[in-house]
Amino acid sequence: MPTTIQLVNSSDTPNQGRTKWNTNDTNLKATADALEAQQAAHVGEGHPSLYYTKTEIDTQQAAQDAALTAHKTSGDHDTRYALLSALLDMVKLTTDQIIDGIKTFLKTIIIKSDTAAIELQKGDGTPKGRFSYDSNSDAISLDVRQQGSWQSLLRTSPNASHVNFPNHEVRSKGKTLATEEYVQARVKSGTITGATVKIVTPEVNDPVTQSDWQIFMSNARVIGFDVVGLLPGGVIQRYSRFNADISTNVIFQYWLQNTSAPSVDLMIVRPEEFAGEPFASRMLYSFNLGDISLPAGTAFYIVPVLSV
Repeated sequence: MPTTIQLVNSSDTPNQGRTKWNTNDTNLKATADALEAQQAAHVGEGHPSLYYTKTEIDTQQAAQDAALTAHKTSGDHDTRYALLSALLDMVKLTTDQIIDGIKTFLKTIIIKSDTAAIELQKGDGTPKGRFSYDSNSDAISLDVRQQGSWQSLLRTSPNASHVNFPNHEVRSKGKTLATEEYVQARVKSGTITGATVKIVTPEVNDPVTQSDWQIFMSNARVIGFDVVGLLPGGVIQRYSRFNADISTNVIFQYWLQNTSAPSVDLMIVRPEEFAGEPFASRMLYSFNLGDISLPAGTAFYIVPVLSV
């Protein structure tokens, strides 16, 4: 209930003032006694466990602070929480990051970019190679870093039917593969006239016989000569082969002699228009066919081998 307080006016006599003061003191005491009675009745109803003293509150706070400190410093506390160091080591979805260790991907890696690339670097960060795609040219390229810039080693496109090696020669098992121009310059197809010559082995002690014939070539290439014989029954037997590389008109000269066995010396020289030059400078090849092991009077042939 509210407590009534009387005010002492300046016009009150001293006795009137003392009367109001005494009344106020009585009212205040009654109010305090009523509050104490209410508190006693409340506590008496069984509610003291809902309230803590200051000492009890401080004790509870100290226990909670100790438990929190132990939780923060524990190395294996609740796995729902991660340490800051562990968060920094995780692979992020965005921003640049250096990732260490071996990572295994169980699905296809997809890079979506108009200039997608996978770059290989040395440990010090020096770029060495890359596999890239350029949407402007629709080209897929395997590049190497040379003299401060990227050089395409292998280049193609999704719709291409071939692969380009624009800046480097191609080697297979240590051998350089020939270019189309190189092959065209050395392997020719065409015609050859007057190529095959028939020679009859001389009799013993026959005088040395010299003869010559000219071969005319048109876009052809000879890579060697076979010495063959025509045996009874039309059987052709090759006795030997001599390698050469000829793609122009030439003259064959040969000498026949038979001392103990037939032998043939064969020389290949440039044509008559070079007749003014010394014979040695005109000569392209010189072969000694040696002992062909054929009886005197037996015919054999010198047949050019054409490149295919």
